[in-house]
Amino acid sequence: MDNLREVLEQHAKIYPLMQPCDAVKLIYQNEFGGKHLTEDEAACEASIHHEMAALTAFEDIQDSGKLSESIGNGLVRLNLANALPAGISPEHIHKLLMASAKRIYGSETSFERKLAVLEAMASENRFGFTAGVLRDYLEEYQAQEYPPVHHSAAYRAAYAPAYRVIDGRYLRLLPVIVEIERLLRQKERVVLGIDGQAASGKTTAAELLASVYDANVIHMDEFFLPQALRTPHRLEECGGNIHYERFKEEVICGLKKKVEFSYRVYDCSSAEYAANRTVSPQRLCIIEGAYCLHREIRGIYDLKVFFSICAEEQRRRILKRNGEKQYKRFEEQWIPMENRYIEKEHIQDLCSIHIE
Repeated sequence: MDNLREVLEQHAKIYPLMQPCDAVKLIYQNEFGGKHLTEDEAACEASIHHEMAALTAFEDIQDSGKLSESIGNGLVRLNLANALPAGISPEHIHKLLMASAKRIYGSETSFERKLAVLEAMASENRFGFTAGVLRDYLEEYQAQEYPPVHHSAAYRAAYAPAYRVIDGRYLRLLPVIVEIERLLRQKERVVLGIDGQAASGKTTAAELLASVYDANVIHMDEFFLPQALRTPHRLEECGGNIHYERFKEEVICGLKKKVEFSYRVYDCSSAEYAANRTVSPQRLCIIEGAYCLHREIRGIYDLKVFFSICAEEQRRRILKRNGEKQYKRFEEQWIPMENRYIEKEHIQDLCSIHIE
């Protein structure tokens, strides 16, 4: 059951006054996130503004600077009291909550299985309440058809909970989100470049950010150099295995015109061009992938971000994603080429944000 038992044990340790409804609320959020709060978007945003404004007057409730805590299932509780000191505004949190809600698909069947885990742990005396008290609560709760749950008065008095549940993958992107918001307040359109090492999470990050901003995402994988152009002289060039000439012609020219445009998609697996992809004007355009900060095209960006990864984790991810045979190509060819480009072109130094 994922890491639910571990999460429940951890929360019971941190919050010993937790009552049955608090434990059930934790499981409800583990399964359904904060989806129920997003049904009325305007009210959702207003409540975040109101709650964060009230918190600024009570600094003593802040949780030692902790910005988030895991609730399992890839979700976290984002601490509102410590959000503003970290540069995270109510608008940021609202956008993250709405985007996270689109990615959560809980079910009653799964929820009931998780409640059974809670009951089993209560019978082992893992909480400050008894199995009998929990059983009475769950009987009534089931009769109500499992509505969203509020924290107990004891829990609120002792711990002053103030948070929103979001997809935990957004946490490491918070510096990027804060900077995107700053730039969008200043500019009509923002172009973000995400470069870095293989398997460091560039594509996932681009997709997550696009879900927040309804942004365009252009992948540098679609601009690898065609076989016919891969001469020894070209491949000796640092970053020469990217078709930057076509990128300038088909993408940069289109972005500068601020109108709908299309570009050809190069499919590496077939070594052929696939169908054209159309790009409609959006306020944020994300260009992700190794070589996107190549010297021939890097002038287009308003924000540059670098993603890094340790060798061990890189190997694990590539093996899982691509298999042993493809990993050999990464190890012997693609990773050395990317590392040479990163080092020779000082790509990390070009970026204002580094994500590990």
